[in-house]
Amino acid sequence: MTCHTKPLFHPPEARFKELGNRGQSWENRVLSLFQTSGWTDIQVSPKDGEWDRKKVDIIPTTPNSPFPFHVQCKSSVNYQKINYPSILASMPKDPTKVNLIAHQRLKEDGSKGGEYVILKLQDFLYLTQQDPF
Repeated sequence: MTCHTKPLFHPPEARFKELGNRGQSWENRVLSLFQTSGWTDIQVSPKDGEWDRKKVDIIPTTPNSPFPFHVQCKSSVNYQKINYPSILASMPKDPTKVNLIAHQRLKEDGSKGGEYVILKLQDFLYLTQQDPF
């Protein structure tokens, strides 16, 4: 009889590392999408920094940047556990910025289930009335 030495589950620390890598990949993808759209003066905020504590993942590289968003990136399998109103409410309140959540929903097997942007209706209506750059 052969003894199986491979664990049947991921140890918690391996799971957290996997979740962190997935989140970091999604942040980089969102950054790339914005940069492709012309917003080149932005970057991913440093982990455990001031912006990370404010729930902002994509930040301008210069203080006077015209980038009009505070972006929080989420990548998850169980999307029902994400409290969008709470996240949006905890983000900075700045009348010149729109708070939004870029959410990558994954299926149980890790494949993509969809990519979404969540923002308040009033912010969406505000964006529809603006010149696009």
